[in-house]
Amino acid sequence: MSHLTQLCNPSALETLVESIATDDCATAMRHLDNALAHWPTDARLHFLRASLLAETQHFDEAATAFAAALAHDPALHIARFQLGLLLLSSSHTEAALRIWTPLDALEPTDPLLLFRHGLSALVGERYADAIDLLRQGIRVNKAFPPLNSDMQRVIDRAAALLVTPSVTSDAARQALLAGYLASKTRH
Repeated sequence: MSHLTQLCNPSALETLVESIATDDCATAMRHLDNALAHWPTDARLHFLRASLLAETQHFDEAATAFAAALAHDPALHIARFQLGLLLLSSSHTEAALRIWTPLDALEPTDPLLLFRHGLSALVGERYADAIDLLRQGIRVNKAFPPLNSDMQRVIDRAAALLVTPSVTSDAARQALLAGYLASKTRH
């Protein structure tokens, strides 16, 4: 089987994405599982499945699916970013920072790199830097619009910490990233 036939064809992928956007999560997951049965090495399908799993708060399964997407396509940067974000919001800070390391090769104005640096600044309790970098990422992010809402929630919480910085760093990080785990946005 050639590499091209191992990937979901563009029209099938478009139909699948439309289905995911309009169907309930259980139906969308059935569609994805069916597509993965036909194209098990398509990283995009694993990414979509991971996103649905994260949306339904199946975080361990989502992490596994994001990792599967990266195993099939290490250059699928959005999967790498989302896996790191999921790990970070689950208090696996070192693992998140390791997963994000390849993003450092992106262009300096790439929104995923700016988001990565913003969240890394957050980990380092440099809240003003985090806010600035996340805002820069939002300004240039056209490829992944749902991330802008997630990053804006982090900015809003970080801004509140600048006003009342008495919260411990672990508690602050969890509060800042809680919006991501509670998000119902499909990425």
